[in-house]
Amino acid sequence: KVHVTLYSFLSLKLLYYVLYEWYKLLKLKSIVEIPLKNSHSYWPLIEEDYLSSLTGITAMKGLLYLNLFEQAMASLPIQTRGFYLQENQSWEWAFIHAWRKYNHANRLIGVPHTTVIYWNLRYFFDSRTYMQEDDSSLPMPDQVGVNGEMARAAFVNDGYPKEDIVKVEALRFLYLNSLKQNDQVDEKMIGKRNNLLV
Repeated sequence: KVHVTLYSFLSLKLLYYVLYEWYKLLKLKSIVEIPLKNSHSYWPLIEEDYLSSLTGITAMKGLLYLNLFEQAMASLPIQTRGFYLQENQSWEWAFIHAWRKYNHANRLIGVPHTTVIYWNLRYFFDSRTYMQEDDSSLPMPDQVGVNGEMARAAFVNDGYPKEDIVKVEALRFLYLNSLKQNDQVDEKMIGKRNNLLV
C-alpha cells in the first residue's frame, strides 16, 4: 500500500501551467458579458460568487486541483477500480475527469460516507445530468455505493439510474454487533429522572 498527499505532486511547472490557464480565463470577456446580459436584476446578487468561481480564487483553486489530479492519475499504474468519499464537491469532478483521461478502468464508485438526506442538495441534480451523452457532461462516478434503503430511495426518486446504484455495508457501525443485547430493564434506572438539554 502506498499513501501520498495530493500536494506531493505540486511543482513549479504545474504552478506555471495553472497560472497560464487562469490567465486564459481572465481574457474571456464572454464569461462576464453573457450572464450580465441575461441575468437582468439578479446580477448584483450573484456577481461576486460568479466572478470568484470563474475568474477569481475559486477558479484558481479548481485549476490547481484539476492539474494535481491529472499529474497524480498520470503517474499511477492503471487501476481496475477506485473508491472515493462522495460529497459532490468541486474537487471530485476534477478527480473523475483525471481518472477517465488517463484510462483507469470504468469501475469508479462514489460512496457517500453517511446517510443521504433529501434536503442535502449536493447529492441531487437534474435527471438529464445522469445521461452522460457527451464529453462535456458533468463527470459522474460509474456507480454510487449506498448503505441503506433510505439512501437508495433518495437517489432513485431523484432519477439516478437504478443500475448505477450498488449496496454497500456501513462499516463504521459494525461495532454495534459486539454490543450485548439485553432485553431486561436495568432496575437501577427505574424511577430516575432524566434531564434533556436542548
